[in-house]
Amino acid sequence: MRKRYELVVFSNRDTTFIESVCFKLDPNRQYFSGALGSESAVHTMHGIVKDMTYLNRDLSKIVVIEKNPKHVER
Repeated sequence: MRKRYELVVFSNRDTTFIESVCFKLDPNRQYFSGALGSESAVHTMHGIVKDMTYLNRDLSKIVVIEKNPKHVER
C-alpha cells in the first residue's frame, strides 16, 4: 500500500509511544511515513478527538480507519 498511499498512524496515546510501536513494526520506515498522538488531538465534551487538520493534507483525499467515528474530526 505504501507505493500508492501515505500511511500515518494516529492514536489517542502519546506520540512517543506511538512512534516506538511504529518503529518496532516498521524499523526501516518502509510502510509508515509518520505517527501522530494525543498531542495532535483536541479535547471535546465527547472526549479526545483526532483532528485530521494536523495531517496538513487535502482532507478530501484522506481515508480514515477508526472503530469509533466520534473520535475523528474533519
